[in-house]
Amino acid sequence: MRRLPASNDDVWAVVSDLSRYGEWLPCHRQWLGPLPTLLRRGTSATEQITAFGAVHEIRWTITEWTPPSMLQFSAAAPGLLTFSYGAQLQPIGPTSSSITLGAVLSGPVLQQLETNQLHSATRTELDRAVTALGALFHPAGTHTVTYRHGLDTLRHGRRSTAQHPAHRGPTTGDHPGSRVEPTPKSDGAQDVNRVFHTA
Repeated sequence: MRRLPASNDDVWAVVSDLSRYGEWLPCHRQWLGPLPTLLRRGTSATEQITAFGAVHEIRWTITEWTPPSMLQFSAAAPGLLTFSYGAQLQPIGPTSSSITLGAVLSGPVLQQLETNQLHSATRTELDRAVTALGALFHPAGTHTVTYRHGLDTLRHGRRSTAQHPAHRGPTTGDHPGSRVEPTPKSDGAQDVNRVFHTA
């Protein structure tokens, strides 16, 4: 969660404006094609991003759109990967608010990736995004911000009876670390679901 020196409406005006994503989302390169004029649940747009050292084209669909408090975009490669990211805003006062950015990746293809590297890369991108967003609302060096970064559960579910012990990351400063827990699958299919959040 990042506390920002701007009203909830002012922050929403930025995070809900697709044309301004280049100002605060480090992974954003460009939108491909004209942007939709009406944003609501079900609206789609194609974005070019840089992630994990490569350029990707992602067709996003808005899955949550509740002005001025919550938005979420989702994309999928059927049978391989689903990915979503979003923002949740809360007013604190007339000229201050808080924002939480989150990202969720899931799908069997993640079994082929190194958990710690994926975890670290996603956390870094969220950190960079929320820092860049905060910089839009105050000049550098003229503010003090209390910032608590929390990583929600990183769940690792497989068709196995093996236990996955809790894994603690760095716990210095405001980073409480993370944990790994088994996620049962009702159908017995192998899958991996990893959840990353700033909180």
